[in-house]
Amino acid sequence: MPFLVNYSVTCRNPGRLLAMCGMRPPACGREEAGFLRALASVPPSELKALFLVMGGFMDGLKGYARQIAESLPEDMAARCDVFYREHDEGRRALDIIRLYAERGRPLILAGHSWGASSLVLDAAAPARVPVALLVTLDPVDWRDPPDCLPHVARWVNVYVDYDAAPWANRGNMAARIGRAWEALPGADVNRVYSAGRHSRALDMFGEGAMDEVRRALE
Repeated sequence: MPFLVNYSVTCRNPGRLLAMCGMRPPACGREEAGFLRALASVPPSELKALFLVMGGFMDGLKGYARQIAESLPEDMAARCDVFYREHDEGRRALDIIRLYAERGRPLILAGHSWGASSLVLDAAAPARVPVALLVTLDPVDWRDPPDCLPHVARWVNVYVDYDAAPWANRGNMAARIGRAWEALPGADVNRVYSAGRHSRALDMFGEGAMDEVRRALE
């Protein structure tokens, strides 16, 4: 059961699909599960590419990664269905991933901090479905990262170099304590985030992954 879920954020589920299903924005997990059941009956031709964003431990309050879903450029947002989930909603993310994969839609997944590791370990890996692009933004987890993800066509990992990053920063301290993964042998691309601030998910995404998502949507 997720610890803290902010159902009031508008980017949790695409408004156009809610309208298509004749539903209001879900206010609880039961209503959201009902929406996903209804979505399963929508013709595959009505679904766009999936762009799923997963936030970290404090995202329900701070919205660090949520800003990625909310601020996606219009030309990119028009090409995909944007969903947002929080770090402890791995199973819910898995349901969405499977739903879109079963309908043959391209999958683009992006996560920050604990949300990035949850996206990898609790959603992308167990789904065992083709993923066009996986973006991890400074993933953090006491669990070990996988050596590879054979179903992922391209894995881009943007990370903070904690040998050089500032110590007097709460986000960086939390990432160090939580065990940041940093560079990953299993990723196709590893990019160091120049500002070295763990909490700046939107800026990290813009610097290291925005163009990757744009290309994946073309």
